[in-house]
Order: sequence, then C-alpha cells, then structure tokens
Amino acid sequence: MTYYTYKGINVETITDVTGATVNTDVTNYFPNFKTKLTNYNGEKPLDLPFFINGTTISNKCKAYNQVINTSQTISIPNGVNKMRAIIVGAGGGDGGDGGSGTLNITAYGNNTKSGGKGGIGGVGGIYYFDSNIDITNAGNITINCGTKGNNGSNGNNNSHNETSKNGAWDSGNGGGNGNAGNSTTLSLLNVNYVANGGNGGQGGQGGRVNYNIPSGFGSSDGGDGSGGNSGSGYTSNTLNYSINIGSSNNGYVQIIWLYN
Repeated sequence: MTYYTYKGINVETITDVTGATVNTDVTNYFPNFKTKLTNYNGEKPLDLPFFINGTTISNKCKAYNQVINTSQTISIPNGVNKMRAIIVGAGGGDGGDGGSGTLNITAYGNNTKSGGKGGIGGVGGIYYFDSNIDITNAGNITINCGTKGNNGSNGNNNSHNETSKNGAWDSGNGGGNGNAGNSTTLSLLNVNYVANGGNGGQGGQGGRVNYNIPSGFGSSDGGDGSGGNSGSGYTSNTLNYSINIGSSNNGYVQIIWLYN
C-alpha cells in the first residue's frame, strides 16, 4: 500500500493493517489498499481524501491503534495530532469460598454442610476519551495500568466428633473478601483521566450443621457471597468501541491515533 499517502504520510501508518486481509469493497476501487475493518465508529480514522461513490474510504477502515497494558510513558507518533482513548480499570478480586462444617455423632453418623461460593469481583470502570482531542503540543503521555485485586482466601473446613448430644454443631469459616482492583490513569496535558477498579467480591459463608433430639441433623449450606460492584468511570457512547473487560483482567489503555 505504498501507493497511497496523506499529507506525506503512508496511509498504511494511518490505518490498522496488522493481519489485515484483502477487502474487495476497497480494492475494487483502490488496488493494494490494505486495512482492517471495524463496525465501531470510534475506531475509524478521520476522513481520508479517498472516496468510493462519494463517501470517504475512512468508513471502510480501522484506525491505527495501540493497546497498552503496562505502565509506561509513550511518545506521540509522527504526524498524529488528535487521539481517542479507552481507559479500563482493573477488575476486583473474587471472594474466597466458605469452608464446610462437619459434625460426627457417635450414635447417629455424620453430616456435612458445604460453604458458599465466593462472589465474583466487579469489572473495572471504563473512561471513554472520544472527543478527538488535539494533542499537537502534548508532548509525552503517561499511562499507569491498574492491577487486578487479590482474591480472598478460602475459609477453613471444620469438623469434630460428639457422642449423642443435643444441640451439638459445627461450621466452616467464611471466605475472605476479594480486594478492589486498582485504577488506570492516562495523564495528558496536565490532566489525569481515571477509570477506577472494580470492587472485590464478598466471601462465601461457612456451612453450618447441628444436631437436635429428636429432629436429628439440620441447618444449611453457607450462602454465596455477592459479586463486587463495577468500577466507576466516565462512559460516553459506549457502543463506539470494542472493548475487553472482565473481573479477571488487569487494567489497560487503548489509544486510537488520528491524523488530520
């Protein structure tokens, strides 16, 4: 695609060509014009001066972009003067499972009640930076990617033996709560744009078993822990981008570089 340039810049630099396949909607008009496709408007480049039936070819292209998942300071590519970004906070840790409780009654056998499952950690918050901000004189961009919260520890299983005893009981320990995920920050022109991490899931309750005469073994399995809330952030036009978030993920930033 060395045949196509825009303001002296190879268009292959402006569009995302990594792993791109031939798109006949484009190559029928512009031979060797290679680009990835996207259905998300926020991932398309600004208008390029190549037209198909009066419509800019940008609608058929995916803009050059970078996914950054480690904290670092980056420089702005040559020729770029605007950008969009998706900032994703880290997911919260899962709650630990509750332990089981077991009671052994010499004359009547034994019974076990299981602990509850730990709650899933909340997903990281999302900050959509989609205003095509001018970064002509921005200098470097600093990115701090949040790390996923630690999972809570599982509760201990507990058991003990009793002779025939009315009111005997045992229970497992509850699971620990997961830790919140850390926030992800993009710093640009002395402004910090932050997507907070998700909250940790709650630990599951321990199982409890008891014995009463004449009803016998009773009680119940431990309740499951509730899931963590999602992290907060500024969300705008969320369908404009394809994103990958989940409670198991560390934070990251995706930058869409724009040439105008």
